[in-house]
Amino acid sequence: EKEIESNQKLEENSRKRGKAEVSGPQNKKRAKKEARESFISSVIKLVIDEGGAVHEGLEFRLQENEGGVYAKCDIKKGDLLLRIPEHLSIAPEYMHRKEKVKLSEALVYLKDKKEWSGYEKIVATLIYENRMVSSKFAYYLDVLPTSFSTPVWWTKDEKELLRGTSIGDIVLNDNTKDIFEEKLGPKLNALMKDLKLEDVTFQEFIWAASVICTRGYHNAGEGPYLLPLIDQLNHHSIQWNTKLKCCHGVFLQIAENDIKKGDQVITKYGDFGNSQLLHTYGFAENDPNPFDHIILTRSELKLQTAQVILAEDQPLEEILEEFEDSIDVAVEAEWILSDTLTNFKIMNDGKISREALEFMTVLLLDQEDMMKVIAMENVENQRNEIYRMSTGRYAEAIIPALLTVVNSRIKNLRLERTDSVRKQILKMSKQVRDIELSIFERMKEILIVK
Repeated sequence: EKEIESNQKLEENSRKRGKAEVSGPQNKKRAKKEARESFISSVIKLVIDEGGAVHEGLEFRLQENEGGVYAKCDIKKGDLLLRIPEHLSIAPEYMHRKEKVKLSEALVYLKDKKEWSGYEKIVATLIYENRMVSSKFAYYLDVLPTSFSTPVWWTKDEKELLRGTSIGDIVLNDNTKDIFEEKLGPKLNALMKDLKLEDVTFQEFIWAASVICTRGYHNAGEGPYLLPLIDQLNHHSIQWNTKLKCCHGVFLQIAENDIKKGDQVITKYGDFGNSQLLHTYGFAENDPNPFDHIILTRSELKLQTAQVILAEDQPLEEILEEFEDSIDVAVEAEWILSDTLTNFKIMNDGKISREALEFMTVLLLDQEDMMKVIAMENVENQRNEIYRMSTGRYAEAIIPALLTVVNSRIKNLRLERTDSVRKQILKMSKQVRDIELSIFERMKEILIVK
């Protein structure tokens, strides 16, 4: 109910900025499409008037399930597709042509407040401007969706579909609302009070945060930037034909290959597997993705390794405490990274990462082997010796522990959960589960051979 109410409010704000009410579902759908096309035409004109550029062969489609940018004619490799000046973006800081920037009143107020991060400033700007009937950024706000397909918008039953995946724990134990209520909410409400506006609702925050998550760009650590037109480009891990570049305060998209008439103009958001694409952007690729992977956590590796070597009368907590002592030694000696890095990535081929094997060996090292490693000349030699030991006698504990982890994860991934979920979400979550299941099965084959 809160989501529906919030969406209605977002749509009402957008309508107040120029959309007329139309009765009847078909008429509403047609009017919405026409309004979006009108907005895109206005944005293109604005970009060109402000010193940017838009290739005349580009077609921007905003329909649901068919959005993206397409070629209306053949486009040659090297052609400039889009040039967006920095001052047309929504950003926490502007480095070039500052005299051209139209700052939001919220951003003016926050300009010198160093306790606000760039991300928080853009959240505040989006919420503030979306409440304004006459926003400086109406050209951008009015083509934004009012809801998203990222898991933070899913129901509890839908989130259950990701249990056992690499993002399952993050999604199921999501604490976004607690963070909002304890930290960012009070800051936003204080700002809105100073600007004589009502408190920020959680749905407003989630909407603004989702806009940044799914559309924000960073450049050399600066940002996030929200870039009109550029953020209409879809992603593909392999078949991309343009990539974002930034040069002297101008964001550029240049054709990296020839693009045929009717083909989609596609960029690449980054080297992301399907689980991360789903978690961050709200979609999963149908094609094979070379960046797909699974995650093994330190906590599950520690627990299962302890279970393997546990003596009959020995308390589990005692072994885990000994493990922590070994980790402290290894971190200080720079054999492994500090415990802030809690995950190990296993790629598509299912091969166990060297880092995971070294970590598990550190847990198992007896006093004699520990002193032997410490006595070696440098960190590289020490790490090489630890890795060599992982394939020696310590493999007798490492392999059973890994197999237990793998079997447990496979069991979870094979569970079917189909109650009360939307068809598209069922499809995307199944894609992620099937991919991770195949990687775990390949990993299991490797372990059995070992």
